[in-house]
Amino acid sequence: MFKAGRLIIGLALVLGLFASNRVWAQNCARADRLFKASQNMESTEQGRLMLEKAIALCPGHWQSLNNLGLYYETRQKWLVAGSYYQKARKADPAALAPLAGLGDVAYAMGNFKQAIRYYQLFLEGLRSGGEDLDPFEIASHEKLYAQKLDDARMRLDLHKKSMQSTVGSEYITRGLKADALFRGKAGVRQRPRLALSSIHFAYDSAGLDTKSLEQIRELARALNGSELKGREILIEGHTDSFGSEAYNLELSLKRAASVKMALVEMGVDSARLQIKGRGESRLLKALGSREEQAPNRRVEFVNLGGTQYISGS
Repeated sequence: MFKAGRLIIGLALVLGLFASNRVWAQNCARADRLFKASQNMESTEQGRLMLEKAIALCPGHWQSLNNLGLYYETRQKWLVAGSYYQKARKADPAALAPLAGLGDVAYAMGNFKQAIRYYQLFLEGLRSGGEDLDPFEIASHEKLYAQKLDDARMRLDLHKKSMQSTVGSEYITRGLKADALFRGKAGVRQRPRLALSSIHFAYDSAGLDTKSLEQIRELARALNGSELKGREILIEGHTDSFGSEAYNLELSLKRAASVKMALVEMGVDSARLQIKGRGESRLLKALGSREEQAPNRRVEFVNLGGTQYISGS
């Protein structure tokens, strides 16, 4: 009886596992259908809901995780996008698309060192035949991400220079020149963006010191140069995480306004310059003391004119 009882229990466990695996397979098949349907939705919100349903059915459905990352990336919610790309990568370590997404998120957040690492991993996988693409698609993606890799290296070099001293106008021009940067059916648009570490702000201040004004003078030269003249520039102000959200939003706008005023005084047409406060919404360093969060107290410059936009797959 004891042996028979053990046999029955063992058989029940095997049958239960088989049934569980069958349900899991059925759920993941339904997730596949939802994922494919989401790509044909006219409304991106409907597409998002389908992707979320797919993940609820099959938590390891990496394509849905990846496309949710893309959804949030297009809305500039970098941290949320990055978390979905990481989940997609964990669900299928061989998948390449999440690497491209992680690289672009790191690039957008100004973490060029990390962007370089992900771009390199993506290109290595692409060149080794790790993605099921036709030769034309492989060549297209390889060309684009080789350009992005070069661009990220240039911006990392520019960032290092700005940490050490004032960056010359020629480097600023390179950083703000229009590039064709896109990814996915949603056509993630990345306008040329530049952060200059040599323009910095004291805690709870929108004032500009002598070093910052020297850097802004070089920026004015670049903006009035032949390659950028006439382009509209968005000046974004940022803060650290100390203080209320409302206060930081106002402070970040004041920082952007201070830089705009300095540029106008140096001969840049006011009509070309827009300002926006981002507050603490795009922290480079989320935790730490006031000194450790100093990189968050910054301004960034975005070239609004002349961005070449290509829709791809």
